Amino acid sequence: MRPTPPERPAGPAADDSPKTFTFLHGMNNDATVWAPVIRSLDGLVKRSFAPNLQPLSSVEEIADDVAESAPPGVLVGHSFGGAVAMAMLERNPRLVTHLLLVASSLGADTPEQADARRKKADRFDTESDYIDFAVELMPKVYHPTHAADTAMRDARRRSVRTYGLQRFKAHSYAIGNRPDRTTTVRNTTVPILVVAPESDTVILPERQEQFARDVRADFQVVASAGHMLPAERPEELAAVIEDWLRRNCADDRARTTNSY
Repeated sequence: MRPTPPERPAGPAADDSPKTFTFLHGMNNDATVWAPVIRSLDGLVKRSFAPNLQPLSSVEEIADDVAESAPPGVLVGHSFGGAVAMAMLERNPRLVTHLLLVASSLGADTPEQADARRKKADRFDTESDYIDFAVELMPKVYHPTHAADTAMRDARRRSVRTYGLQRFKAHSYAIGNRPDRTTTVRNTTVPILVVAPESDTVILPERQEQFARDVRADFQVVASAGHMLPAERPEELAAVIEDWLRRNCADDRARTTNSY
């Protein structure tokens, strides 16, 4: 059953028109993580584009690669995909009408943090060692009620196998080298929603809430989910996205109408 969005004060009529979406996955998972979210968005999706992010060593290169095929519309990024989404906003703003950042953060790594990421990535020599490592991360990145779920564990292994060691190494370097895009995100006129999993231990919800305040974004928490929110609670995430877009697109339409 789809969750019921909270009641809102009366305002402009909700915009139910179908939207075009681009969905960007995080590290250690592939584009299939978005499939249940897209299905749960029902008739709101006119077109969706969910690529497997290429094994390139900077978020800027990855963002430019996505931009070659991405349609203008709503941009949704999860975790590492959020960093790529912010780079897209900076480099190809014409492609972004609304920005949704799921389990994401601002800022840049310190040199020590970036070096630790590189060393972790470089310690794996075989695909099998990497896959076992990524699957065994589930208790850290999933809610306790989901970490031992057999279906989720099987889906995680399939996704990690597709993602692969080459991407893990490249993306570890890319996220470690990313610049701080706080100013870019704060200064955009694009509506932004930050969605935090209630039980995220990778990027704490409090940090994500501060992120939202820093860039004057809307903020929403989804209960009973860890860092892998799109895989764990796709229907709930879709309900949050749908409710926010219906209200924000209606507000955009009202502002446009009132400007004439």
